[in-house]
Amino acid sequence: MATRKPAEEIKKRKYQSPLNITKVSVKTLNRQSQDIGTWRTALRNADNGRRQLLYNLYEDILLDPVLSDAIDKRIEAITSADLIFSVNDQEVDDINDLMEREEWEQMLNEIMLAKFWGITVFEFDFSKLFTANSWPRTHIRPEKGIVLLNENDETGISYVDDPFFLEVKPRKTKGREGFGLILKACPYAIYKRGNFGDWAQFAEIFGMPFRTGKYNSHDEAARIQLEQALDQAGSAAYAVIPKDSDIDFLSNNSTGDGQLYDKLRKACNEEILYGILGQTMTTVQGDKGARSLGDVHMEVQQSKHLNDRRFVARILNNEILPRLEARGFPVKGGKFAFPEIGETLSLKERITVDSQLTKIVQMDPDYFYETYGVPKPKDGGGLVINKPDPTQAEPPQPGKGKKPKTDKANLADMPESFWTKLADFFSFAPRDERGWQSPHEL
Repeated sequence: MATRKPAEEIKKRKYQSPLNITKVSVKTLNRQSQDIGTWRTALRNADNGRRQLLYNLYEDILLDPVLSDAIDKRIEAITSADLIFSVNDQEVDDINDLMEREEWEQMLNEIMLAKFWGITVFEFDFSKLFTANSWPRTHIRPEKGIVLLNENDETGISYVDDPFFLEVKPRKTKGREGFGLILKACPYAIYKRGNFGDWAQFAEIFGMPFRTGKYNSHDEAARIQLEQALDQAGSAAYAVIPKDSDIDFLSNNSTGDGQLYDKLRKACNEEILYGILGQTMTTVQGDKGARSLGDVHMEVQQSKHLNDRRFVARILNNEILPRLEARGFPVKGGKFAFPEIGETLSLKERITVDSQLTKIVQMDPDYFYETYGVPKPKDGGGLVINKPDPTQAEPPQPGKGKKPKTDKANLADMPESFWTKLADFFSFAPRDERGWQSPHEL
């Protein structure tokens, strides 16, 4: 374990200049009505280097719960995953403390948002240990490599080759700067929003009874009283007509009870989920009993998470690590990594594996205390593992002699028995991307 640096030495890491981000003038978001025309106009402006309209559209589109939840799923798979830093297989206390800070989790969150917005630009502050400030995206001009104090400025602050700035963005596609995954979801979120408005109007018109009041055509006072009575009797639509008049209602039966609107809503949700998660069944309800299909969809989502972990690990090791080393953190020769066990097994699945392993190999009780957070008993007692109950001894079988005792710790004495048990155990191990089988599937 690395020796922790004293607090006085950590405080010596000072920022060399005032933060530029404190001078930024941020405008209020324009909550205008959004349609496909707005989206195309914003995209054309972004192609010409002006992303303000597009990013304002993103802010409004993210009110869609399906889209925002799908993005949160991918981000939380990073922020909640086990992340370790080690130098020569030894953890570093300073970096462990750093990764426990809220600022570190916010940095991981913003790194992931680069995939959905197309870019993230950090300005680092080492005056209070470590903070990564995300620059407002409407103030970033990536084609010029500058950030703006006012989003309509033509000139700004260059962040290229500046050690206190870091640009994070996904890979280029055919030489063009990407605008993030939210761009693909915009049309479907806009269509769905308009569809809900039409659906609400349909429910208002056809979901409530229509009332007809008739009056004597020569009695104007009766007409006024009838209108007042119908108006005060509720919000359902009504018509007041003379007794000698007729009123007809022509309904379009092709829409049924609004199923067409529901189908459009589901179609838009599916397209949004395909664009963000690559599948749908881990978010929306699929066919009952389709366990195998659900497993396939989960594997697709897990592949997205694996790709995200590699993306974040590259940023941390190639960009963040050199900046920490330059500011005096003891990180030389170290590396950030997401442990493989955290990628393949949940805690619930791990205890199933461990309980099976205790039947064939001896395990240190401290492993269980540390892995599952079980407090150690104060009297010095430990876990009871593989101690048979003498009252449950197996009676001797007729015609069979008594088997000699064997030492489980000596594998050479019983190789066939050991490997048989090991094979039996792995036949019940949980399945991950390498093909292990879950006990729930048996």
